[in-house]
Amino acid sequence: TWTGLVVPVEGTIDLFEVLDRSDLSESEMEVAIEVLVRSATSLKNSAEQYVDSRMAIARSNSEFAVNFDNSSLTDRDQMAGSMARWREHMREVNRMTEDSEQARVSLLHQVRDSIIEALPPGPGGRVERAYRHVAFADVYAGDRLALEPLIQKVMKLKDLDESQKLAIDQLRAEYLPEYDGFCDQLVDLANMSPQQMFTNEDVDWQEYSRSNDQRQKIMFERDELSMRMARKLRRILNESQLQRIEGLAAYGDTGQSSMDE
Repeated sequence: TWTGLVVPVEGTIDLFEVLDRSDLSESEMEVAIEVLVRSATSLKNSAEQYVDSRMAIARSNSEFAVNFDNSSLTDRDQMAGSMARWREHMREVNRMTEDSEQARVSLLHQVRDSIIEALPPGPGGRVERAYRHVAFADVYAGDRLALEPLIQKVMKLKDLDESQKLAIDQLRAEYLPEYDGFCDQLVDLANMSPQQMFTNEDVDWQEYSRSNDQRQKIMFERDELSMRMARKLRRILNESQLQRIEGLAAYGDTGQSSMDE
C-alpha cells in the first residue's frame, strides 16, 4: 500500500484561511489583508482560470469515457490498443493538471511571500507555517497522533501555575520544529499522484518503493516524537488538569497509546 502518499492540491487553498490560522494580531492582520487586497484581481483571474482548466479536464474525461469501446476489452489485441489510448489520454490529463496547478501555485507563492515580507519575522514565520498546514492538510491535520491541538487546549487551562506555563512553553518550543521537520520531509517525498504512477511508463518503481519505505520510517519517527512529548506533557499536569484535557490521558506512560490498543 502507498500509505502516507500526499497529492499536493495547493491550487485550491484559501489564503484567508491561512491568515485565520496564523495567530496574527489585529495590526498584523491589517497589513496582511492589505497585501491580499492589492493582489485581489490577480487572484480572482487565476482562480477563474484554475476552475476553467479543471472543467476542461472533466469534459475531456467525459468525452473519452463516451467514446471508449468497452467491447474491445474482450479481445486481447483490441484491449491493448484501448489501454494505449487510455494511457495517452491520461498523460494529457496529467499535463493539463500540472500546468494549471503550477500557474496557480506560483501566484499563491508570490502573494504568500509578499505577506511574509510585510510582517515582522515572528508573524511572518507563523504565516509560512500556516500555509504549509493548509496546503498539505493530509500530512498535518491527517495525523491522529499530532500533539499540537492538545497543547493548545492545555495552554488555555485557567489553573496553570507559572512553572507549568514555562514547562509547557519549553515543550512546545522543542516539539513543533521537530514535528514540522518530519512533516516537511513527507511533503518533499510526495511528488507523484496515484494517477500519474499508473499512466507514466517511465516510473522507476524501485525508487518509488524506496521513497515509500522512507515515508513509513518518517511517519514512525514522527509518531514516536508525539508519544514522547505527550508523556512529558502529562507529567507537567496534575490529575485534575489531565481529566479536563480529553485525549491526552489516552497516551500511556510506557510509550504505548491506549488509542493503539
